[in-house]
Amino acid sequence: MINFSPLSFLADPLMWLRTVSKYRAIWTASPDFGYRLCTKRAADENIGDINLSSLVYCVGGVGQRCVPSLLREFAAFFAIHCELPDDGDRGIFVPSYGLAEHVVATCGENDGLVASRRRPDLISCGSDFPVKILVVNAETRRPLPDGSPGELWLSSDSVAQGYWEKPELSDQIFRARLDPDDGNAYLRTGDEGFMEEGRLFICGRIKDLIIIGGENYYSDDVELAAAEAATNAARPGCIAAFALINADDDTEFLCIVLEIRAQVRAAERENLASTLTTKVSTRRRF
Repeated sequence: MINFSPLSFLADPLMWLRTVSKYRAIWTASPDFGYRLCTKRAADENIGDINLSSLVYCVGGVGQRCVPSLLREFAAFFAIHCELPDDGDRGIFVPSYGLAEHVVATCGENDGLVASRRRPDLISCGSDFPVKILVVNAETRRPLPDGSPGELWLSSDSVAQGYWEKPELSDQIFRARLDPDDGNAYLRTGDEGFMEEGRLFICGRIKDLIIIGGENYYSDDVELAAAEAATNAARPGCIAAFALINADDDTEFLCIVLEIRAQVRAAERENLASTLTTKVSTRRRF
C-alpha cells in the first residue's frame, strides 16, 4: 500500500494520479472532494503521460456522502485523457460508507452507481453487509421499515471501545440498546439513511439537518445545489449551509456561505447572490 500526506495532495492533487500511473495500482480511494479536485486541476493543467488503465476499483465516499455527478465527471474526463476504464454506472467506482468510530470501513457497493428509486440523486453505499446495520428511530429506539429514513446503528467487532476519557458519552454512542433489547450493543453513527431493497442510502449528518418552517432539509443537498448554481465562481468544497434565527420574529431562515474565487469581481458577486437565491429556492423548494 502506498500512502502520502493529505497536505501533499492538496498542494498537488495530480500527484495522486501520477502515483497510480507509476505503480500501476489496481485500487485507490478518496472522498468525492478528491475526484472533483483532480478533474478540475487536470482540465487546467498539462496532465502529461498519466495512465490509469490499471485501475479496477475506485472507492468513493469514505466518510462523506457520494455525489454521483462528481464521480461521473471524473470517469468521463479521465477515460478520454488517461485510459481510465469506464463502463458507465457499472464501472470501477465503489461508493462506500465508513466512519472513524467503526475503524474505518463499514460497507461498499460492488455494482457501481446504483440510484435510489425514492431519491434518484442518492446512490447506494452497499448491500451485502459484513456488519449488522439497522435504521432506527432515535426517539423510540426501534428499527424502521424499508424506505423510512432514520439514524444508522451498527454492531460488529470493528466498533471502537469509545472516546478517550469520556465514559458517559461513550456509553451513549458506542453501547446503545434497542427497545426492546435484542442483546446487542450498537454504535450510534449520527448519520441518517434508509434501506431500499437491501441497499443502504446515506442522506446526511443528523446534526447538520436544517429545519425551516417544520420542513427538514439536508445541508448536503443545499450545498450541492449552491455549488451547481455558483459554477466556477466558488472554491470547491468551500460552501456551508445552515439555519439562523431572525431575532425580530424568532423565525428560521437559510444561510449559505461561500468562499468566492479572488478573480470574481464585486458586480459579479451581487449577480451570484441573486442567482443562488433563485436556483437554490427552485431546486430545494425553500
